[in-house]
Amino acid sequence: MEDSYFRILGPVEVEIAGQRVRLGPSLRLLLSVLLLKANQPVSAAALRTLPWGGAASPSDATVRSHIQHLRQALEPRRLSWAPPSVLVTEGDGYVLRVQPEQCDSASFEGLVERGRRAMAAGEPLAAAGSLRAALALWRGPVLAGLASLERVEALGIAAEAARLYRLRETAMAALAEAEDRAERQAESQGDTRPKTQPRQLPPGPARFIGRAVELEILRDHLAPTGGRRSTAVVAIDGQPGVGKSALAINLAHGLEPVFPDGVLYVRLHGADADRVPRSAHQALSQLLTALGVHGSDVPAETDEASARYRTELAERRVLVVLDDAADAAQVRPLLPGGPGCAALITSRARLALPEALPFRLDLLSEPHAIEMLDRLDGTGRVRRDPAAAAMIANACGRLPLAVQIAAARLGNRPSWTSADLATRLADEHRRLAELQLGELDVRACFELSYRSLDPAHRRLFRLLSLVETPDFTVAATTGLLDLGPSGAGLAEAMLERLLDEQLLEQAEPDRYRFHDLLRLFAHERLEDEEPPAERAAARRRALGWYLTVAERADSLLKPPALHAAAEPEPLTGLGLANRQAALAWLESERANLVAVVRQAGDQDDPAVAAIAWRLADTLFQFFDLRKYWVDWLAVCEPAVRAARRSGDRAAEAWAVNRLATVLREQRRVPAAIAHLTRALAISRKIDDIQLQCAILNSLGIAYQDHGDLMRAVQCHQQRLHLAEVAGDRLNQAITLNNLGDIHRVQRHYDEAMRSFERGLEIFEDLGEGRYVGMVLHNLGEVVLDQGRHDEAVDWYERGLGFSREADDKYSEAHTLLGLGRALALSGDRARAVPLWRLARDILDALEAPEADEARRLLGEEYDTRAGSGGGVA
Repeated sequence: MEDSYFRILGPVEVEIAGQRVRLGPSLRLLLSVLLLKANQPVSAAALRTLPWGGAASPSDATVRSHIQHLRQALEPRRLSWAPPSVLVTEGDGYVLRVQPEQCDSASFEGLVERGRRAMAAGEPLAAAGSLRAALALWRGPVLAGLASLERVEALGIAAEAARLYRLRETAMAALAEAEDRAERQAESQGDTRPKTQPRQLPPGPARFIGRAVELEILRDHLAPTGGRRSTAVVAIDGQPGVGKSALAINLAHGLEPVFPDGVLYVRLHGADADRVPRSAHQALSQLLTALGVHGSDVPAETDEASARYRTELAERRVLVVLDDAADAAQVRPLLPGGPGCAALITSRARLALPEALPFRLDLLSEPHAIEMLDRLDGTGRVRRDPAAAAMIANACGRLPLAVQIAAARLGNRPSWTSADLATRLADEHRRLAELQLGELDVRACFELSYRSLDPAHRRLFRLLSLVETPDFTVAATTGLLDLGPSGAGLAEAMLERLLDEQLLEQAEPDRYRFHDLLRLFAHERLEDEEPPAERAAARRRALGWYLTVAERADSLLKPPALHAAAEPEPLTGLGLANRQAALAWLESERANLVAVVRQAGDQDDPAVAAIAWRLADTLFQFFDLRKYWVDWLAVCEPAVRAARRSGDRAAEAWAVNRLATVLREQRRVPAAIAHLTRALAISRKIDDIQLQCAILNSLGIAYQDHGDLMRAVQCHQQRLHLAEVAGDRLNQAITLNNLGDIHRVQRHYDEAMRSFERGLEIFEDLGEGRYVGMVLHNLGEVVLDQGRHDEAVDWYERGLGFSREADDKYSEAHTLLGLGRALALSGDRARAVPLWRLARDILDALEAPEADEARRLLGEEYDTRAGSGGGVA
């Protein structure tokens, strides 16, 4: 432990022997809490209240699992049999043992105390050194990057973080005083500060809510320190209405004590519709006059005026606030040059200022948006209806301007309840109209940025609102604009321009998105300015692009023997060339694909509605592999509706078959059987053999799950006959596997082995590695049922390799369960338990009901033979 060091004054970090330890989000959260409560016991019950990210609180077993993984990370060299010495169990809780010199927060407090003692001893220079060293330990907000800890009141985490912030503010004030005293000691001539000390800030917001983290970061960067050699500059940018000016003015008021020679303020009108942006020379004239320079002495040329301005500031400690800048050229001449000064800039667009720290101001958190709404309303109505308050905050998109307007409207209407306002804002078609009160107008605020664009960028902004996906990429935008792969560069440049103008957001590279209110504004512009025919054509292009790429990705999930070699698709430019690339694209676009199916299914245009059931069918193989049941169901249901509305009976039956598969896997077997029975009747009526094969397979598995083995066998035998007549070897192999599983359940082990081995031979011949893994698992189940434990281990281990190679997590987990049972029954419980734990974790991540079996195996004696074979959908 002596070689460990922990940091919480910023992003949580831990180093061991000089090497940073990589921790996942859950372990970082756990470590953070234990560090803030270092050397104190924290109960398991309290740890369960942490915001782990899931909908439900974790179980004791989950907390224990996190503790075990954190122990391994903190003591990597500890032998498995040795007790832990760093993170120890104490009673019903856990204690993280940390020495003061091993944590930055403790080091910070020690240095602040050393500085206090030095000041008391009349040594301001030494005090300033200790305080600077203390403040240098801060790399950002306490526990930066973790989920909010505000709700964990039982642990006192928020209070502990607040105490550290208060101590930091005390240290900053003490540093300014120490530097001042040291300067006065060194200057025998006394105080030489200029007489003119302008204080030009406009009043700050009367009730400023939230932004504590942002204020801490910016205050840290702008507050003067003895080691600074140049002017500190921060450029705050953000979308319209996010509160840039309010934050800057509030921050500047808080910094006034550490800038004793004054605070300058100038509004530059960069985004003011009624004013021409102020020129740099006009701003310099105002600033120089405030510094005591007579108007006639202000140089006529901008460069000379800027030089005079810097000269006036050279020996002063002044904060300059440049509000609503248009661009970098406007503000560059206004930046001070001395190390005692700082500049704070606000702008809608991100400025190209290498000397500035760029700082994007984001939306309010939901709790802070609700707090703002409550405090501005001031009647208590908001607190009395938390659900309505949350609806209002989210309808406002947590945009401060929108929340301010909503609060003002509520305050002006005493007869309204919070629910009344929430209901009015719930209607997207009238929401922007509701968010208007006098001069406060969200729509008008957005209009300023929109009208600054050229026609091509305005058109793209409008068209992007056509597609109801959570986000969009450059490639998807080429599809929307019908640019083709060669147009990717143009599409990216256009998206980046909208991003620079704060009309789009970007959560990660090449993924753009709208703020909710900006999407509504863009859709209004679309309805008003884009002809209906253009809208319809763009919608078909955009949604059709997702179908085209998904079909390409789906083809790559099949083994080479089952699809013809294809060149990289010409329509997308993504170059999906192999299974791994296809899976990566499907994973990254999963939420968008679900949204496309839902949107397409609601359209009256038959060509667009067909995209719903075609795309849902295309995604079947991916969802069958990954088992995202919620999303799978979300694409199947609108696909059935769209296919039924189209009158295409084959499409309807295919869509119903896919829906029934999801229902069966969610253990809603009677509903699945009802759907499949109707779909089978349709397939026979239209005499579609391939469709009959698919439905008979699904129905056979459903009957088996329902316990009706006779009907299950009949379905599979009918399907096997149809597949043999058609020469469909893949369907033959799938059916043989499913029949083998029924034989196993019936304890007809010889028949089961023959069916599995025949199916295995075909799967191996076709190169179907995923299905090979399933059959090998089933063979393990057969021999395990017969008490041949060692032989079962061999089958399971072979199957596990194929499932992992195919990246089939669901089958991998099932095989791990079986392998663990075989090992436990062989007397090797020590090897079985980690396998069951891994299976449980995989199944939990998949939200699969079979996770209960893993927990049962981990919590009971290991004498069960309850297998988990399975059919192939």
